[in-house]
Amino acid sequence: MTVRLAVTGLRHRYGAHQVLDGIDLFVEPVEVLCLLGPSGSGKTTILRLIAGLEPVQEGTITIDGRLMGGPARHTPPERRGVGLVFQDAALFPHLTVAGNVGFGLRGGERRARIADLLERVGLAGFESRYPHTLSGGQQQRVALARALAPSPAVMLLDEPFAALDAIRREQVREEAIALLREAGVATVLVTHDAEEAMAVADRIALLDEGRILQTAPPRDLYELPRDRRAAAALGKVNVVLGEVADGRVRTALGCWPVALPAGPVDVLLRPEWLRVLPADGEPSWRVAAIRFQGPISYAWVTADRQPSLIVLAPPGLRLDQRVSVIADSTRAVVVPTRPRHVEALDFASR
Repeated sequence: MTVRLAVTGLRHRYGAHQVLDGIDLFVEPVEVLCLLGPSGSGKTTILRLIAGLEPVQEGTITIDGRLMGGPARHTPPERRGVGLVFQDAALFPHLTVAGNVGFGLRGGERRARIADLLERVGLAGFESRYPHTLSGGQQQRVALARALAPSPAVMLLDEPFAALDAIRREQVREEAIALLREAGVATVLVTHDAEEAMAVADRIALLDEGRILQTAPPRDLYELPRDRRAAAALGKVNVVLGEVADGRVRTALGCWPVALPAGPVDVLLRPEWLRVLPADGEPSWRVAAIRFQGPISYAWVTADRQPSLIVLAPPGLRLDQRVSVIADSTRAVVVPTRPRHVEALDFASR
């Protein structure tokens, strides 16, 4: 494994507030690592430290094996080989598109480099335009071209697509990630959008309160979360309380074998891992709410003395209908119980 960027033991404070608490990350060439978490989880602080915009208080940052940041070392941002793209593009309003892309470039190949990058981002012929005449998506393409101009080893993206409308956001994002992969750049993308992270990342690092909850490829995180917080970071999840005894877990949705010691557990179930059928005897569940969300619909079902569950609503499901809920025990994730009880979690919407 070739590591392009390595972050080890990173801790950072603003006054008495511990913003980062022991961050360990690595990114390989061409890889896209997403930092996913709610506001205030430390995502942007990590980018600022990697970029050299702030000195490292504790821990180390290396790029291609060279120490760039540590308590006794601070390499200036312009000498790190790092590109940085912000949410607002941050273009120079008094410079043309060509002037923005070529800012900082020197030498006889400057014009050719600008032309090549603008062609790659789909803006050939825009050289003489000014930022205020461009759409939001075009401005982000210019910002990406400018960040790529000096051929960085690492690209840092701080929610660069968040301000774009949904259709344009997906298009610009896919084009940008494809270009970064083609250039062989190691990319760190900050986002609070779980769908975006799952769509583009090779691996996702889940952050909360300055710590990494779990790092893994998107499918692994979605299907094998470490705990209820990690599960909720990737979307809706039901947390059903269970009890393990004699090698089996007993829940309100059934009983099945598990390889865990006896005691209380959380059983994590995505809505699509539950089937809803017409009620067949007792106990049954009542459909309390249905929410239409385009290609799918969700339903909330309740039962006496049980927390509500989120399920996929099959066609024809009606409010107040009595139903049975069947869990796919082969996909259920059973983890030790956390002290705090939460039923239907959606961390990604925080």
